[in-house]
Amino acid sequence: MKLSPFQDAPTHFAVTAETRVTEELEIEFRLTGPLGKLVIDPKSLFPERTKGLWEKTCFEIFFSLPGEKNYWELNLSPAGHWDLFRFESYRKGMQREERIARLEVQTTKLTHTLGLKTTLPVAELGLKNNKLEISATAVLQSRSLNYSYWAWKHAGDQPDFHLRESLIFQA
Repeated sequence: MKLSPFQDAPTHFAVTAETRVTEELEIEFRLTGPLGKLVIDPKSLFPERTKGLWEKTCFEIFFSLPGEKNYWELNLSPAGHWDLFRFESYRKGMQREERIARLEVQTTKLTHTLGLKTTLPVAELGLKNNKLEISATAVLQSRSLNYSYWAWKHAGDQPDFHLRESLIFQA
C-alpha cells in the first residue's frame, strides 16, 4: 500500500509498505527514486538494537489492538538496525519493549530502490492470532538535511505518526 508524503514533500520518491498479520507481523517496505539525494546509512555488518533511528532515514510501524490505548512503535533502519517501544497511551509511558530481544532486518539496495523486510514475533507481545490496527510510516532525510514524513494516513495538521486516528485496521 502506498504511503503519502505530508504536504510539501519531494514528489520524485515513492514509498510502499505491505504488512501481513498471522502469529507474526510480516513487514516489507520499498522506497524508489533518486536514493543519492537521501541520507541512507549503509548496511551494517553488525546490525543491532539502536536508539534514535528516526533522526535519519527510517521506516516505522505503529500497531495496537483495536480499542486499546497502548501501542507499539517499531523503527527500522536501512543499516539493519532496529528498536521497539511500547506506549501506555498517546506519547505517554514510552518504554523499550524488552520482550523482543532480537530482530533481523533484511535490506536490499539498488541504484533507485531500497527494500526492508522483517518479521516481528507479535505472539511474544501477547498479540498471538489477533487483528491489529497498523500504521506504516517513513522519515526520509535529504542530503540538505531536510526531512519528509510519509504515512499510509496523516490524521493531524502536523506530521504525527503517534495519532491513533492514523492506524488502519488489518485483519
